Amino acid sequence: DMGKSGYRKKHHKQDVNADTKAIKEIQSYLNKMTDKTSEKIICEIKHRLVNRDYLYKMIMESFVEKCIIYPQYNQLYLSAMVDIYVKRPDFKEVFVQCIDESYEALLHLEIQEDSEYLTFCAENKRLDKLIGHSMLLTECEKANVVKDRIHPSISSLLDILKEGSSEEESYKCVQCLYEIMKSLYGSGSLPEMYQEQIQGLVDSEEKRKIKYKMMDILERR
Repeated sequence: DMGKSGYRKKHHKQDVNADTKAIKEIQSYLNKMTDKTSEKIICEIKHRLVNRDYLYKMIMESFVEKCIIYPQYNQLYLSAMVDIYVKRPDFKEVFVQCIDESYEALLHLEIQEDSEYLTFCAENKRLDKLIGHSMLLTECEKANVVKDRIHPSISSLLDILKEGSSEEESYKCVQCLYEIMKSLYGSGSLPEMYQEQIQGLVDSEEKRKIKYKMMDILERR
C-alpha cells in the first residue's frame, strides 16, 4: 500500500530531522558547559536523549571530541558523560572504542596544504589534538577506565621531541609530558624506559627552556 510507505518515509524524515536537531542542541550545550552550568546542562542533554538510545555512540564521540579539543575541561566532560551513560553495560567498551577511533584518525590525518603557513597551522592543530588526547587518556588511566593505553601517546610525544621540532612545539610536548608523568607517577620514579629516553633527550637538547623542563620531568618536584 503506497499510502503506508509514503507515511513511513515522511515519518522517518521527521525522525531524522528531530535527531539532527537534538544532536545540534547537545553539541551546543557541551560548548556552554562550565562548573556552574554542568548540572543544568546534564539535565537538558538527558531530556534530549529520551528514547534516543541509538544515538549513544554518536553522543559519546561528541564528548570525546570535546575532551580532546578542550583538555582543560576534560574532567567536567568525563563526569557528565559518566552521569548520563554509566548505567549502560557497554559504557566502558564503547567509550574506549571512541577514544581509539579518534586516535587512529589523528595518526592517519594527511596534511596537504598549499602553503608552508597552512601546513604549519595544520600540524600545530594536530599536535594540540595529540596533547588533548594524551591528557584525556591520563584522566582515564587514573579513573581506571583504561589501563596502559597512554603509552602510544607518550611515545608519539617523545618522537616529536626527538625530531627536534620548533621551540614552540617542543615546549608544548614537554609541558604535556610533564603533566602526564606528574599525574601518573606523582613524585615516584618513572618507568626505566622513559627515564632513559628523557635523560637522552636532556643530554642532547640545546634549547635551555626545553632542557630545563625535561629535567623537571625527571625530578617532578
